[in-house]
Amino acid sequence: MQIPSLLEYAIEKEIEKYNIKELKDAALNLSKRYMENKRTGESFFKTYLDTISYSVIRMPATYSAIRTCLEKIIELKAFKINSLLDIGSGTGAAEWAALDVFDINDIVCLEREKAMRDLSKNYFSYNEALRNVKFIEADILKEDLNISKDLCILSYMINELSEENRLKVIDKVLKCTNKVLLIVEPGTPEGFKNIRKIRDYAFEKGYEIIAPCTGFNGRCDIPKDDWCASSVRVQRTKIHKYLKDAEVGFEDEKFSYVAINVEKDELDLKNNIKRILRHPKIQNGRIEVKTCLQGEIKEEIITKKNKEEFKSLKKKSVGDIL
Repeated sequence: MQIPSLLEYAIEKEIEKYNIKELKDAALNLSKRYMENKRTGESFFKTYLDTISYSVIRMPATYSAIRTCLEKIIELKAFKINSLLDIGSGTGAAEWAALDVFDINDIVCLEREKAMRDLSKNYFSYNEALRNVKFIEADILKEDLNISKDLCILSYMINELSEENRLKVIDKVLKCTNKVLLIVEPGTPEGFKNIRKIRDYAFEKGYEIIAPCTGFNGRCDIPKDDWCASSVRVQRTKIHKYLKDAEVGFEDEKFSYVAINVEKDELDLKNNIKRILRHPKIQNGRIEVKTCLQGEIKEEIITKKNKEEFKSLKKKSVGDIL
């Protein structure tokens, strides 16, 4: 998946203002601080250059992961989404992704970091549909929000909070959500652990899980030492490759997510929908695939005898519906 051409152009115009070596140094220092982050909610961005380098490295992956999640949501129901609240909006990747999926005309970004807000506005200025985005300078940990939108997004943010604050934030954001709450985390054991807790918490409070656990009934056979993640292949730009010292022109972004239905009416989702949990293993005349159906995990073998299913499965990947 590639970022929109307008966003790619906006990023290119921004980095033209800076020395490429300075950008790379900023990216390396930012990565080091992130690895050392104690998950207290404190910022690890020190300069505006940090924010720019972050946008080069992470916006393509964040955009691709969020757009993939939104596509999974409408795969199951054609939600009519007119408004968006992005909590911890960062450099604005979610806004670009949401516009590619929904006809949204009312967007609010909550972001405490001035450098993030400034860079987002800069990038948004290249897209007419994003020029009227409203920004709120606030810290979700410290302030209540008197606002509600059809779609609320929390992406790559919960993992930065202390464990005691995570569900407090979820409660606040649920109150802001009219239809769908989407939460995206890194596709790591820690990321999935956070998603699992949020999913179970929402289910216990009576909310319906849209994806990826379609027809979720409280069961999850994923072992405690394992995790569930989806994946999307992201195209790298030349500057992206340079800042990350990468040789190949793509990267696979792994992410865990949960989409929660906040509307009172149940979606009447089918309960016989299987998700692919691992990349299918294609061999001569057969495909081995691990699937999840209502929390029950199975290893299945599809052979060429089932021509249509075999042909369809060859085109599918982890996180897809079987």
